[in-house]
Amino acid sequence: MTLKVGNQVTVMPNGIGLAAGRINDIALKGKTGINSAVGTSHETVSEVQGLVPSRLAAAEQHKIASTSATDKNAGDGACRKVQVRGIDGDGNEVQENLNLDGSDGTTPVTTANSYVAINEIRVNRLGSAGSTNAGDIKCFRNDGTTLVDIIKTGENNSQSAFYHMATNQKGYLTSFAMNSIGESAISIWVDQGNGVFQQKLTFLVKDQHITYQLPNPFPIAEGGTVQFRAKSLSGTTKVGADFQLLIESNI
Repeated sequence: MTLKVGNQVTVMPNGIGLAAGRINDIALKGKTGINSAVGTSHETVSEVQGLVPSRLAAAEQHKIASTSATDKNAGDGACRKVQVRGIDGDGNEVQENLNLDGSDGTTPVTTANSYVAINEIRVNRLGSAGSTNAGDIKCFRNDGTTLVDIIKTGENNSQSAFYHMATNQKGYLTSFAMNSIGESAISIWVDQGNGVFQQKLTFLVKDQHITYQLPNPFPIAEGGTVQFRAKSLSGTTKVGADFQLLIESNI
């Protein structure tokens, strides 16, 4: 099939054009999440544990800190700088690069931007102490205690199976994969921008990996959120989830 890429028409496969960001007003976004200790109540598939908080009513600055003093903005640091991506108070998708504390990464630093929701944090610059972050790098709300995302030691980016849409974007969940060590109920929850999460699909997964392609993708409205959640059906389980979204810009 032909499709419009910029001001040209091409017969390249759709997936290549999407991955390259060459199709007008459409982008491909993929996210992965893991929760290594799922209990018997619903938890987000994220190492934040429990349920990741919903977006704020009013934007606020966030705080970033590591559990290791080695993650510091110095030449001998491990992680020196992180990139923060999220949604600002006007509903726009924004990002910034934030230096960790210069002498001790456990000292919180404050974002320049204010956010109603965080989508991702990732290591942006490394020092001479290693090729990955030395400690857990945590992103808190401005209170310094409400955890919203985390880069686990040695991972270089957060692994949290949720995504917040900007108010000028619509999302379409096209495919996902999930796995569980132990028996879990893994479900997809969608907030269509009104602050209320609704459960859309639930799968019982036990010591297996499953993949789904959705011929009729789930829509996520402007300002909405999609989140993968899990609960153990026996003891404590370990759950992973991966999903892809097509994001349509209304600009």
